Amino acid sequence: MPDIHSLTKKSNIENEAGPLTKQIHSVLKEIQKKPHPHQLAIGGIAGWTCGYVGAKVGKWTAFTLGSSLLLLQA
Repeated sequence: MPDIHSLTKKSNIENEAGPLTKQIHSVLKEIQKKPHPHQLAIGGIAGWTCGYVGAKVGKWTAFTLGSSLLLLQA
């Protein structure tokens, strides 16, 4: 499994990246320059946000799938 440093090498980004990938690369580089507690806070907030959105999407998906199965049985 590649580490974060090999994924963010400038040569890889310049050769095969679109504008969004370049923006993400610059944000990651800025985060790497921050102190460790700051990086930890950013990672925690990002993880919490992904979990929250995943839970909401999962509930909506389960509701939609369950409703469609009920409608098919009726």
